Amino acid sequence: MFEELINSLRICGKIRSVDDNCVAFHDGCCEAEPVCMYELMWQAADAIEELSAKVDSLQFFADNIAKLPDCNTCLKKNLCEFMPKYGEYCRINCPAWLGQPPKGEN
Repeated sequence: MFEELINSLRICGKIRSVDDNCVAFHDGCCEAEPVCMYELMWQAADAIEELSAKVDSLQFFADNIAKLPDCNTCLKKNLCEFMPKYGEYCRINCPAWLGQPPKGEN
């Protein structure tokens, strides 16, 4: 998702290794050392890459949760003792869940 941005930041960050002239900036509000912009580019690329991986894993988890059976797909509907009240979260993987009967049975 962010591959192009990450690659651009890394390419810009490589300029430092070519000429060793680090463009530094300092906001002037404190006595801290100036920060190398090329180093910041690498750090930003690392952070974006890490966050992108976390988002992907959370999306995978959410997609798997959404596929689980819940009260909305249960055949018991309003006759179940475990059904949550209006406004409460729907239960997933309930042991009392009753699915669709096999195609041959009616």
